[in-house]
Amino acid sequence: MGPSWAQSSERLPFQVDQFLGSRPSGSTRSELRRSARDTFASLKKTCRRLGVNFWAYLQDRVRGLGQIPRLADQIRQKAGGAAARKVPAALSPGADNGVV
Repeated sequence: MGPSWAQSSERLPFQVDQFLGSRPSGSTRSELRRSARDTFASLKKTCRRLGVNFWAYLQDRVRGLGQIPRLADQIRQKAGGAAARKVPAALSPGADNGVV
């Protein structure tokens, strides 16, 4: 069984929503908190799309390890690879492109 204080919300000295600064609707009480929530949500979504572990990325950034490439660099790399695949063969470097 868990700690006695966790068994009943009546025993808590505060309401969880008040502590976290959120309202039942999911909105936050301050612009700063809303901005922080949106930033982390965006980071998590970007990590997911790039196949990067979100928590590992955060730890890498906070600890200053630099073992995981910056998300911006990964996005550029992925976009560059996608752009290279979309270039028609006639327009690729080295093709005569019909010029005599």
